[in-house]
Amino acid sequence: RTVAKNIYFRLTELSQGSKAPDFLLKSDAKDLTLQSFGKKYLYLFFIDPTSLDNTKQLNLLKPIYERYKEIAHFVMVYKEKPDGSIDLSKLKNEYPWTVVSSKESNSIFKNYNVVSYPYYVLIDPFGYVIQAPALGPMPNGVYETIDRTFFMIQKALKDGNGADR
Repeated sequence: RTVAKNIYFRLTELSQGSKAPDFLLKSDAKDLTLQSFGKKYLYLFFIDPTSLDNTKQLNLLKPIYERYKEIAHFVMVYKEKPDGSIDLSKLKNEYPWTVVSSKESNSIFKNYNVVSYPYYVLIDPFGYVIQAPALGPMPNGVYETIDRTFFMIQKALKDGNGADR
C-alpha cells in the first residue's frame, strides 16, 4: 500500500516538465480551464488578499504584467472567505489581470500543492509545467524574479527559437 501511494504521488507530482493538472475555475464571464488559455504561457498565482506581503508582491507584478501580457496570461486565484470579507469587484478593478475567487474545496489547491501564499506556477502553451513553484515578482536569494524568466521567453520567441505562439 505504501509503495502504491508513493508511486501515485510521483506520477501526479507537480514538477518541471510534468503535465499541469487541469482545473475548473468559475469566472463571471466563463469557466476557466487549463485549455481555455490558448497558445500563451500561463502564470497562475495563488494569493491571500488579506496579507500585506501578498499585496506588496501584487503591486510589483503590475509592471511585469504590462511588459509581458502579450506572451502570457496572468491569473490570480484566492480562496473565498466564508464571511465574505474580500470584495471580488474591488480586486478586479485594482488589478489588470484575471482575478478569480474559488471555494477552499476546489481541487486546484490540492493539485497544485498550494500550502503557502503567495504561490506561483508557470505553465507553457502546451500545458506543461515550466516552474512550480515559479519565481515571483520579489527577488529570491540570488536576486532573480519572474521578470527575467519572461524576458528570456520573450527573447526566444522574438529570435525565432520558440514555436510560433
